[in-house]
Amino acid sequence: HLEVTEAIRSYIEKKIKKLEHFSHRIISVHVILQIQRFSQIVEITVRGKDLDLIVKESAESMYGAFDQALDRVVIAVERHEEKKKGRKRENRIARERLKQRATKRLTRGDNGAFES
Repeated sequence: HLEVTEAIRSYIEKKIKKLEHFSHRIISVHVILQIQRFSQIVEITVRGKDLDLIVKESAESMYGAFDQALDRVVIAVERHEEKKKGRKRENRIARERLKQRATKRLTRGDNGAFES
């Protein structure tokens, strides 16, 4: 929505590349820069596997608006990754419990007592 200078373009690209550190699920990142009256508006859209985020921030400077939006994106991506890790851990624990129960059932005799 405006002519982007090389300085702001390189700044944004440099910062966006750091998102790869937080998640390997990210497929694309789209940044929209706008000027409305006295505020600079940045909208960041992040798409990925099981991930769809849209963050919009405004500030007096484009750099400030971008930094605020990126901070919110990083927090949301980290929260998403933690949820995924938590689910994987819970699933692994549940599988281990089921495996233990199945093993106990297989080692029982006809009367329900364990064989030695």
